[in-house]
Amino acid sequence: MNEFLQSKYFPYIAFALLVVGVFIYVIVREKINLKKAENGEDKERLRQAMLKSLPGETGLRVAYGHWEDVQYRGRTRRTTYYCYGLAFDSSRLFVMPLRYEKDLIVPLQQPILLTAETLGIAKCSIVKDKIGNARRVRTTLHDKNGEKFLDLDVDVENTRDDRYHPVNIVQPEECQQFCDLMESLCSKVERENEGLEARVNQEYAAKQGKTATILAVIGLALCFVMPVVSIVLGGIGLFYAPKPKQIGRTAPSLMLSALSLVLGIVFTGVFVYFSMSL
Repeated sequence: MNEFLQSKYFPYIAFALLVVGVFIYVIVREKINLKKAENGEDKERLRQAMLKSLPGETGLRVAYGHWEDVQYRGRTRRTTYYCYGLAFDSSRLFVMPLRYEKDLIVPLQQPILLTAETLGIAKCSIVKDKIGNARRVRTTLHDKNGEKFLDLDVDVENTRDDRYHPVNIVQPEECQQFCDLMESLCSKVERENEGLEARVNQEYAAKQGKTATILAVIGLALCFVMPVVSIVLGGIGLFYAPKPKQIGRTAPSLMLSALSLVLGIVFTGVFVYFSMSL
């Protein structure tokens, strides 16, 4: 036994067993959570919470929605988790932000009513299974001014993996019904707000172009004395500058950023050359 523990193969065998053990644990936990989801306790609790918040409303379907907002700052990644209760029919959508405290559902505000008349831009992308049923519906909604106010995922399977994923809910029918609603809603919103999305994209591109221009001008001003800074600012400017595909032409901010980057590289090379020659 001691010889086996001291052999050169023992660490590899131990690591392989650990990986297999973790894999089995994850699979078993997922099956247990799906089994709990089939019992419908979390789904029924959500349904009661939504109906309680919408007195007088009948015939509404209820679904669970969520979103993970991921932000990067340098090397730091920050994820904010959101939970939503959804109640809807063929033309209306009520959205209620939620917080889960163990088995208690805490509404964060009253349900918000969304219809084609109140939305300016509505986009959805759908992931379907092999037979064409919706597995995930990803939705982005903007108001009449083009301001985005909601990102949302509705999934068929939701399991209680950790405190950020607090429910065991399987909702194939509700997911397909939500898919049908969003396809109809997105089409109607697009017809009633023709041109709004293009205007919002142009305003966003103009804002990004202004930022890129400022960075590029600073980079050009410094390229003779601090060429490395010009390279950095030119690269950031290229990232922010609107691309030809967005606006149908080459933006001045894109050309200025590229010039800042190229001159920075050239003068860095010149400085390195003369430094080595001295």
